[in-house]
Amino acid sequence: MLPLKMSGLNLSSLLYIVLFVFSFSLISCSEEKIETKTDRSSSLLKSGFMKADSGDYEGAIEDFSMAIEINPEDSIAYNNRAVAYHNLGDFSKAIKDYTQLIILNAQNSMAYNNRALAKVELGDFRGAIADYTKAIEFKPAEAEIYINRGIALYQLNYLDSACLDWSKAGELGDKRAYVLIQDYCQAFNPKPQTDSLK
Repeated sequence: MLPLKMSGLNLSSLLYIVLFVFSFSLISCSEEKIETKTDRSSSLLKSGFMKADSGDYEGAIEDFSMAIEINPEDSIAYNNRAVAYHNLGDFSKAIKDYTQLIILNAQNSMAYNNRALAKVELGDFRGAIADYTKAIEFKPAEAEIYINRGIALYQLNYLDSACLDWSKAGELGDKRAYVLIQDYCQAFNPKPQTDSLK
């Protein structure tokens, strides 16, 4: 039997071309699938944002959850779902999502801050203080975190520490700190700066 030839190609060359074309079309299909997943995830995030903005937190949670199913490392979806849970008062689920954010980025100071806020809502002031302290480690110039940690410290009757945090927040420019100091730190007298005394 003679080898099959077509335009100077034998059967094995033709098979190679067919396999190459088939492989190329599979690559193209998977790229389209990736683009479709990305587009779908992006669409779900936008829909979730709109629902959250209108107060439909349950609908937003559904959209953010579907976006997470598409991309389990989508920190934007986790963050916004956590905020939606927080707004619904489901602080345990918010904490789980904030924890996942921290797993995805251990230096995410706002995830620590927000997880601490949820812990405060559950009465876990010690856990909140630990999270605020970690957030300050990554963002030492963020006055809001000092305000929040001061409130948690105050709840545990650590008045001096709370007043020091509020004083630091005031130094960083947050005027709310001075109201807190005035209302809760009347007996507190910070030590004068010694570098002006020589």
